[in-house]
Amino acid sequence: MNAVAAVRASHRERGEIDGLVQRGLERVEATDPGGALTDRLSVLIDAAVAADPTQTGLAQRVYAEVLALGSVNS
Repeated sequence: MNAVAAVRASHRERGEIDGLVQRGLERVEATDPGGALTDRLSVLIDAAVAADPTQTGLAQRVYAEVLALGSVNS
């Protein structure tokens, strides 16, 4: 859910995006790769699915949003 909230905050260009991503990474015990938001979100999504494979469907939808986010910011 932190990845979803970070994508939504990014689309609105407000909110504590870095904090959302960092808390999500901590929650799933993943290391923050740093760098671009899209890279950080990809690591978060992968780690979330590894922790709970039943979230694969949601992860695919969030990945689509992350890809769209990356193309908007390019």
